[in-house]
Amino acid sequence: MTYNPGWSTGGGAEATVGQATIPFADWKSEDTVAVTGQSGILATSRINIAVFVDSDDVWIHGWYLAASDIVPGTGFTLRIRPDVGVFKGPVKVNWRWSS
Repeated sequence: MTYNPGWSTGGGAEATVGQATIPFADWKSEDTVAVTGQSGILATSRINIAVFVDSDDVWIHGWYLAASDIVPGTGFTLRIRPDVGVFKGPVKVNWRWSS
C-alpha cells in the first residue's frame, strides 16, 4: 500500500486530499485499503473518491468505488472492485474529504 498524506487546500470550504494505492496483489473481485492519519475527519465528513488512470489495464475497466468505516480523528476505508470479473495490479485512487 502506498499512501500520500493529505494536505489542506483553500478556496471556500477547507478540504483534505490525498492518493492511495489499492494493491490488488492477487486476482480479486474487490480490494480495500485503510487511509489513516486523518486527525480532523468527523463521522459526518463527506468523502469523494475517483480512480486515477495511469495504465491501460486500469483504463479499460469500469470501477465501483466506496468509502466506508469512517473513524473520527483517524481515517476511513476505501473499497474498489471492477465492474466485471477480477483484477490484478495496483490501482491509484484520489480521495478528498471535507467536514
